[in-house]
Amino acid sequence: MSTLQRALRGRSVVLVDDDRFRSVTPDATTTLDEVRRDAGQRFEAWLTAERSRLRGDDGPVPAFPLVVEGAEHRRVVRHIPGGTEPELLLIDEQPHGPDPEQLRPLGLTLREAEVLALVARGQTNAEIAAALGTRPATVRKHLERIFRKLGVHRRTEAASVAYDSLAFSDGHWRE
Repeated sequence: MSTLQRALRGRSVVLVDDDRFRSVTPDATTTLDEVRRDAGQRFEAWLTAERSRLRGDDGPVPAFPLVVEGAEHRRVVRHIPGGTEPELLLIDEQPHGPDPEQLRPLGLTLREAEVLALVARGQTNAEIAAALGTRPATVRKHLERIFRKLGVHRRTEAASVAYDSLAFSDGHWRE
């Protein structure tokens, strides 16, 4: 596998030339069609804003990716200006949250990893308790132990550690 193929694994690249979308990677136009369907008018508004930002119409505005939540994953779309070349859209697919087994290397028990995975997916203590068949007070106790083990104080920090652990697994950084 070439360096380029490794870099593009899990990503879709779409070439935009005169507002025509062409697939650079396999199934990229299908992925873009799904993004456009799920995002609705947000996609067109985002792309227009990105192009406007590059022209300087709104002053120095930072670039932000478009995040589109799907049923099984989220897609993050980034705009790469082309200058004199056609522009590109880079689409990353990300799962909604980590799998508990992926979190075990953080030193967590299986139950703690299950709780952290659900926290990383944005669930409340009550939702986690219902999903795991326990009580919210038990979830709070698990969270106290998770926070202590991870050296954090808030659930957002714990979720960040969970996602960071996915980015660096098997001794290699992933994007």
